[in-house]
Amino acid sequence: MTGRLRLNSWQLKLLAVITMLVDHTGALLFPQAAAFRIVGRLSFPIFCLLLAEGAAHTSGKARYFLRLLLFAVLSEIPYDLAFFGSLFYPGSQNVLFELALGLLAIFLIQKIPFRALGLLTVFGIAALAWLLHTDYKVYGVLLMVLLYLGRTPSGKLRTGTIAAFLGLNLLYCLPQAVFGAMNGLFAYPLQNYAMFAAFPLALYSGERGPRRGKYLFYWFYPVHILLLHVCALVF
Repeated sequence: MTGRLRLNSWQLKLLAVITMLVDHTGALLFPQAAAFRIVGRLSFPIFCLLLAEGAAHTSGKARYFLRLLLFAVLSEIPYDLAFFGSLFYPGSQNVLFELALGLLAIFLIQKIPFRALGLLTVFGIAALAWLLHTDYKVYGVLLMVLLYLGRTPSGKLRTGTIAAFLGLNLLYCLPQAVFGAMNGLFAYPLQNYAMFAAFPLALYSGERGPRRGKYLFYWFYPVHILLLHVCALVF
């Protein structure tokens, strides 16, 4: 370690959880306060990096994928209740489904020796995310694959990867008019502020940090959404 500020994966996970909490607090309790949502834009890119790291190092690929999928299913009712006021809302799926699809894309390109076929596979899964109406659709799957492929052997991100992240984020935020026929395939203006996630991504040291809180995010995600939903009903 040098004197420069670096963040390990545990510190990044904590930052992602905190900014996600801020984001959802704003969405459910203070919808007119844009600052909450702006802070929350840091969360998803950081989780994408953590997932890419997990995909690179896990020895239990099936367990990892099935665990994400299980918690995605468990989280869907709290997510639909909180954000759409319904026990079942097919128009949007929670972010764990997005992460599970990104993880699947990474695992498949690990197995496919031909680049062209691997690229087609990634775009096929990204199209599936769009069809399933996951939280970030095409952008989310492509970002996870980008962060996986853009790692150095030590786990840190290459400078070019940070630049590619900023470019992908810009594409995602292009005005709706440009992609009007695609029905929101990329466009989401608030996501402009996710560019600030480039700073914590660039500070990642490639180190794991403490192993405590392994399942923090899995349980925290549905529980905090449910609690915020109750607070919104009460207050």
